[in-house]
Amino acid sequence: MIVGRGLNNRVGDPRPWFRGRAAQPVAVGANGAGLSLSAASIVENSAQGTTICTATPVRASNPGAVSIFSQTPANSLQMNVDGVTVEVGSAGLDYETAPTISVTFEYTDDDGTYQFARTIYVTDAVASLSAVLLEDGTNRILIEDGTSKLLLEA
Repeated sequence: MIVGRGLNNRVGDPRPWFRGRAAQPVAVGANGAGLSLSAASIVENSAQGTTICTATPVRASNPGAVSIFSQTPANSLQMNVDGVTVEVGSAGLDYETAPTISVTFEYTDDDGTYQFARTIYVTDAVASLSAVLLEDGTNRILIEDGTSKLLLEA
């Protein structure tokens, strides 16, 4: 077993040097349980229930459903009832206020319960721009992005 700053964290580990260090993940070696995400980013403002990725147990012995143990910001993510699909949660996603989501996934297999800390990246949505040539004889162009306006004059 390799101990260090890996991505796996065994819950309830009885080793005395581990107690009180839950934030320090433990890599369990080449044959240990793991968790694979099919993607790690989502565009801001995606609707609740939009699929972000799948969370698949790796090298697990008869794994149960994957669940979200904790996340920051709260309610940004939710698990689909299938136990593997990660979706946008009820809080929504906003790149400007939270460009990343820290999440800890958890599942139990025949050998125990495991937690895996991951980061989901929220990407900035490209604002749609519109440009209109004002036909008032002034050679002005009005550019809008939904929240701002810019008037160009020649």
